[in-house]
Amino acid sequence: GGAVTLAFWAHRTATSHRQTFGKVNGNTRLAIQVWDDGNLYFFAGNTVYGSIAHSATGWNHYALVFDGSQATPNNRIRGYVNGALQTLAYTGTPGTTTPAAWSGPLLIGQSGAAFPTGRFDDARVFGTALDATAISLLFSARGIQAADTILDPITIRFRSTPAMAHPRLFKEGDRVSIVDWYR
Repeated sequence: GGAVTLAFWAHRTATSHRQTFGKVNGNTRLAIQVWDDGNLYFFAGNTVYGSIAHSATGWNHYALVFDGSQATPNNRIRGYVNGALQTLAYTGTPGTTTPAAWSGPLLIGQSGAAFPTGRFDDARVFGTALDATAISLLFSARGIQAADTILDPITIRFRSTPAMAHPRLFKEGDRVSIVDWYR
């Protein structure tokens, strides 16, 4: 099997802005993509994903949990928005192992050749499938509300390779963590 959790805060000022957080290897993705088509995608493969209608702007917390040990394929991909489990529409059948994308670069913000307009904060990668309680705690630990502002949020616009994606890449105080990093 395989298990991983991706979580991050993102702020976009317009629904035309794309935001990506995850690992991409060619066309195979293990990523969360806030897209400009009015949808939010939780990818666990090339054409394997769960999605919901989502056109929110402002600060939102997103989490993708992939758990290959789940017996029901649709339970292998779980998506959360602001700490709440979402009812996803599924395309494709998730496998039982971590997708091949896990060997690709970590992308924070980049979407293909485009770099989004927006802000990112508290991006996390866990080498385990967090449960609903842990996701809720990640969301509530920050306590960001729509009207709140974050002092000195990080804005990341780069594509890292596994060799570069190490906690030393970020300066202390950036509130970015990489937990259980795999190379």
